[in-house]
Amino acid sequence: MLHRQKPFIQMIQVGTIMTLFANSGCNPFVKMKNPTEKKYEVILPRETSPSPDLRWLVKEDPACVSSEVVSEITIYEWNGHQTVAKKVPFIGHAGPDKEFVSTSIVGSLLGYKSTYNCKNSQSGADDCTLDKSKSSSDETPFAMCRGNGTYGRDSLESLTLTAQYYTEDAYRFYDSIQGRLSGIAKAILIPQPLVNRHVTKADGTTRDSIDVNNASFASIPATATQPKLGVFFIFPTSLKAFAKSPLNLWEVPFVMRHEFGHHVLNHYVKKNESLSIANDMSLESIMPEPSRKHPDQYTLSLTSATAAPQFALDGINETFADLFAYFAGNGAKGQLAGVRCLDVTRDPSSEVTAKGHPKGLDKARVDIYEGRSPALTDEGCGEPQFDDEHDIATALGQPIAAFIEGATPNLDAVGRAQILLTWATKINALVGTPSNVSLDTLIVEMVKAVKLKNPLIAASCVKFKAAITGLPKAFDACAD
Repeated sequence: MLHRQKPFIQMIQVGTIMTLFANSGCNPFVKMKNPTEKKYEVILPRETSPSPDLRWLVKEDPACVSSEVVSEITIYEWNGHQTVAKKVPFIGHAGPDKEFVSTSIVGSLLGYKSTYNCKNSQSGADDCTLDKSKSSSDETPFAMCRGNGTYGRDSLESLTLTAQYYTEDAYRFYDSIQGRLSGIAKAILIPQPLVNRHVTKADGTTRDSIDVNNASFASIPATATQPKLGVFFIFPTSLKAFAKSPLNLWEVPFVMRHEFGHHVLNHYVKKNESLSIANDMSLESIMPEPSRKHPDQYTLSLTSATAAPQFALDGINETFADLFAYFAGNGAKGQLAGVRCLDVTRDPSSEVTAKGHPKGLDKARVDIYEGRSPALTDEGCGEPQFDDEHDIATALGQPIAAFIEGATPNLDAVGRAQILLTWATKINALVGTPSNVSLDTLIVEMVKAVKLKNPLIAASCVKFKAAITGLPKAFDACAD
């Protein structure tokens, strides 16, 4: 060629990415000092944090002037007790412009900034629009130059490399599942985006916030010049959260595997004009939203033809992502150990929440989620009130995981993940008729997916039925 193409990541329409934040939500998290010695001199640009409570990581090697052969990189992993540095094979390349890419991650955007003007909607969530006058498109591709790929834990490079590694790990797990739907979109990473929100409350008062302590997935539809892409956002950490728990969110393998679970469901469940699932299948996060799903006055009944299917899909989307992450972690127990707000409560191997409440969905909890009853009293970080889709994941993740494991004693985690993909296929078929979509019917499809692997599930159903008394159709399906 007579001229070099621009790096792939620079061809992406950043404005398209910005619009995907419009209805996203996040919530608090995590800390630890880095004992790792740095082999290189640390170069930190004089940069002021955009917020007094923001732990803002900066590039350790901002100049990136030399390009060396890279055979391995250092990532950081939370093992349930502490963060440890790990050397792993380098599975990508720095590219002709030293842009870091790998098998399925086609680039990473640094310096993403956007501002949204938001107001409270009837449902209690925020309706947000992008303020183009206050948003920046000065993003640059992530580059790495160090031959051994080693950076200090508290650097933007280590954040990017660690998140990239676990996302690629999730891609590899998906590729190992027999019968998977081919063609899942490649993705980009957006480490440490700066997302500002100016929110006008229902009473006219305002507040400003910056999204922190979270990870999210979004999907960019294909255009005439660009294929469909997945986008994984890794938000910065607040200093308050970092002081409460000794870890970074992106260092927990479960987190990026969870976000990839949303990517998988997005790959299977296609947009249907009769049921608007685009937002819920294209932008999801691992942490609960800062404002709960339902308004204070419980006059909104979600049994309406439009709201009920949407809320059902929200809850199953989060549940599916937790289960995919669990099996991608080989079904190991305690994958969220030590993770503030998530550890026991969102762990698919734990039968109870952090405060000892049994998991499952009885009629009272279903009534809360579907808007017929007020939420439970707030018991603190991570404890379900059952008015949010993350609470549905808390309620159903462990009962479903245990049900699948009990019904398939001879299968490994990959074989059990195949059941999730069968379930995703059935979900896609069900949403074609929105009036048939509910939490109950969606769980019926999961039971059917298990039966395809083992029709003799009566013994496995005993505990599962006890956990889902609020879902009569699924209860009956397991009894057959």
